[in-house]
Amino acid sequence: MLVVSDTSVLLNLCRVSAEGLLPELFGEVWVPPAVAAEFSRLAGNHARFQGLVLPAWVRISSAVQVSAEVRACPDLDSGETEALSLALEWHADAVLMDEAAGRRAATVLKVTSVGVAGNSDSGKVAGIDSGSASAVGTITGGSRVLVASAIRG
Repeated sequence: MLVVSDTSVLLNLCRVSAEGLLPELFGEVWVPPAVAAEFSRLAGNHARFQGLVLPAWVRISSAVQVSAEVRACPDLDSGETEALSLALEWHADAVLMDEAAGRRAATVLKVTSVGVAGNSDSGKVAGIDSGSASAVGTITGGSRVLVASAIRG
């Protein structure tokens, strides 16, 4: 299985030491350069992410181009735009994304999106016990999320 990730899923799972779930659940995890850069910038500039490092198993690659369909999706940042473009080009099994605009765009583009249970639309994780998330489930509206048995505040 191959998935493309936006920044928030990786960053927030790293924050709660649960990033290892991604290769276990999905196999290959790819990010575009904008996501890698945003991860590094946030890890260097925001106290809550201080010292986090993009996992070594995450692979980085650029999309050849951003399609007109992706450019037409409103309110996407550069990481979401590049992640969706890469997912479309590579026919990825899913895109890992928490933000509402990105998930709406994925739906329009017919790309399966997977987020982290407990995240708000702003992409802030409530917290996941690293031993508890073990499956991907479906919730209302067909959105897919990492299912966690314990979410803490």
